[in-house]
Amino acid sequence: MLDKLSPIRHNFRLFLSKFKSSSIIEEALVCYRQKLPDRIGVSWQREKDGYIVGKVIVEENGKENYFFTQGKNGKDFIENVNDALYSYYEIPAQYISYLGGLEKYNPPLEDLEKLNDKNVRKAFIGEVFGKKEIVNA
Repeated sequence: MLDKLSPIRHNFRLFLSKFKSSSIIEEALVCYRQKLPDRIGVSWQREKDGYIVGKVIVEENGKENYFFTQGKNGKDFIENVNDALYSYYEIPAQYISYLGGLEKYNPPLEDLEKLNDKNVRKAFIGEVFGKKEIVNA
């Protein structure tokens, strides 16, 4: 009988072979990927000095948790949201580059434009982080 995960594992092995790293354990990467939330919400505001300060909201076991991060501009803020998520969920550094292509906070274009528009003082971005299948690119 074939393992139900065999197509996923096959594609995953192809994905990992592109990086030629022996420090990544397939099962661990899958577990770390599953630790990340299906959705997040981000409310943010621009401070007088131009910095963007945000509250990242995640749901775990039916309970809402949150943490804060900031950035000097939209790009920096998005990078810091991703760093904060990986830290919050205790994802080891060697796995982040693998997950970064699969599990990454990327706001929709409309919300990204708001982040980069210095005239917009605050906004909320919801449900912008989704699990994706590991596929052979």
